[in-house]
Amino acid sequence: MIRAVLGHTAMMSWGITLTDIKTVFLHALRPPPPKGTEEVIVVPPKIFVQAGICSPDERWRVRRALYGFQTSPALWAGHRDGTMKGFKWTHLGIQYMVKQTPEGNLWKIWTHDGKGNMLDCVGHVIVYVDDVLVAACEDVRKGFLGRLREEWATSSPEEVTCNGWVRFCGFELRWDQEGFLHVAQPSYTHELLERHGITGKRVAPMSKVGVPEHEENDITPSDIKAAQGIAGELLWLSVRSRPDISFSVGQIGRQVSHHPKWALQVGRGVLEYLASTPNHGLVYGPCVKDRGPGGILPIERHPHLIEAYSDISFAPQGGRSFQGVVILYAGCPLQWESGHQSFATMSTAGSELLGYTEATTMAQSVEAVLKDLKVIHGDFTFEKLLCGDNTSAISILTKPDGPWRTRHLRLRSTCLKEKLNDPNSG
Repeated sequence: MIRAVLGHTAMMSWGITLTDIKTVFLHALRPPPPKGTEEVIVVPPKIFVQAGICSPDERWRVRRALYGFQTSPALWAGHRDGTMKGFKWTHLGIQYMVKQTPEGNLWKIWTHDGKGNMLDCVGHVIVYVDDVLVAACEDVRKGFLGRLREEWATSSPEEVTCNGWVRFCGFELRWDQEGFLHVAQPSYTHELLERHGITGKRVAPMSKVGVPEHEENDITPSDIKAAQGIAGELLWLSVRSRPDISFSVGQIGRQVSHHPKWALQVGRGVLEYLASTPNHGLVYGPCVKDRGPGGILPIERHPHLIEAYSDISFAPQGGRSFQGVVILYAGCPLQWESGHQSFATMSTAGSELLGYTEATTMAQSVEAVLKDLKVIHGDFTFEKLLCGDNTSAISILTKPDGPWRTRHLRLRSTCLKEKLNDPNSG
């Protein structure tokens, strides 16, 4: 969801400002315990007793969503959302309001006519616990942040500029001089490199080395723990801003139990690749109405186009095939995956069809998020483009009939064929 908002923000040429709400949990009331149940009583801090604020035998009832209670995040979220639903303000003579979307952490800023009727969507707000990201033009951002400060104490707003990285929910953001938004994790990457003492560099995340056929000998718990650690560290990068290491990280994760030493070796190779590309990440900008790399697309890119790319490596180790899928919105990558297919197939065409089906499902999930971001009234459907390179699989999807030996593939891909024949079906 965050990548979708950032991509849409860059396409609209809006600005981004970040802030956080102070002592968030203490703003929410903790409901009294049900009758007949135990009540939580806490001991005051010793420094309060030493300062004479309270007596040594004094005890306190908890009336607020105190830090440490499992229910506090939910209590704060309910209080925050209920309060924000009433946010209305006027800035430079224009009336604004916010409205929550089905994606609970995403809000839209609307202009309204003073009677509660929404007119135009002019910005988005992402709220994650106490962190707040506002994406809109400067006047709208200032107006919203002013209204937010009327309700709660906040930190000094931090604007995303081209002068340095700004962090939000694990992402680091920066504009460049050409108006493109860079989304990466350079601080986390440098921290990883320093922690593991990486000095070498590589030009690729993984060399063409197969997984050992036999289980490693003399595996110790420390070997497995170390392999699990490096897999988790790299996974945080691969699922957020570095699709280029997704395949390698997937290989590492699958081998942490049976080949932990091999996994560690490959993991260090990925770290050496990161050492040569620490600032790499996603780049979002205005929609360029081209036909993709080399002009390969059959239509021009536009702000309502979702591209789904799928490719497979058929049974490289004699089992299930590998597939890679990436979803683009107006030319900007929003979602991706790399891994084993869910079951083995009997042909390349079968694997490709399975990959196309998975890509279509991912495109539909991205479309659902993008519809929450829409800034126009009324229902509309994004145009979706499915891209693959296997002529046999494409023929099965586009032709009404074929030989008997491919009938099982046509049956398996019936749902996808219906969607291709009727774009309005989703």
